[in-house]
Amino acid sequence: VRSTLHFYAPPKDGSKPEFHVTHPSGSGTKNYGHDEVEVMIQDIRGHEAEFSLDQNSFQPVHEPLNIELDFDDPVQVEESYYPAIINLILKQVSGAKEVFIFDHCIRKVTNDRSQQRPVNKVHVDQTPKAALMRYEMHVPEATRKKFEGERIRLINIWRPLKGPVLEYHLAVADSKNMRKKDLIKITHVYPDRIGETYGVKHRDEQKFWYLSGMKVDEVLLLQCFDSRAEGGNCCAHASFRDPSQVG
Repeated sequence: VRSTLHFYAPPKDGSKPEFHVTHPSGSGTKNYGHDEVEVMIQDIRGHEAEFSLDQNSFQPVHEPLNIELDFDDPVQVEESYYPAIINLILKQVSGAKEVFIFDHCIRKVTNDRSQQRPVNKVHVDQTPKAALMRYEMHVPEATRKKFEGERIRLINIWRPLKGPVLEYHLAVADSKNMRKKDLIKITHVYPDRIGETYGVKHRDEQKFWYLSGMKVDEVLLLQCFDSRAEGGNCCAHASFRDPSQVG
């Protein structure tokens, strides 16, 4: 399918890119722009086993959701869903020994700006620097000492809560075709801390994929950082709209 993704465009005044988060939904103000580019996004349906975190930085897995809960209730999510995700990571990610979850968000297609909505800008949630900051922030010191020198990975879990997904899909970039020069560090200024993400500059050689018609029992693992991989072996991603479903 061909669809439009939004790629990083530098600040016109030549300054360093910054995003100031001003709302709990994640919205805010920025000093940089985006270029809209129509790209080919290929369907991996039927070829799921050909993709892995180590080779491509993303991996589709089948994982039934065997619990009923209100995903709008953060307490229910943390008490019931987090343990299921921990088990998923321990089962699906080779060598995983300990799993810590530091947050989650529910994205909805809505005009309500107080809600977290699909993000059509190609990005990586954390740079290696930010990933290690998260590690120190959320993993107890005793655990860090216990696993000193061990492999650290930061992995996103993407699952549709209603399915099948027909209109707003998730595009993922194959890390094998992503280059260091494509990734631009963007400082994120929060009220209580400083973070850092990657924006992505478009290059024709980049390859994007998606899993069509995702159901509730299908999950995408997206790697943001791997301490054993040069450059972190990260998965750039963005939401996109299937043109055939518009109207």
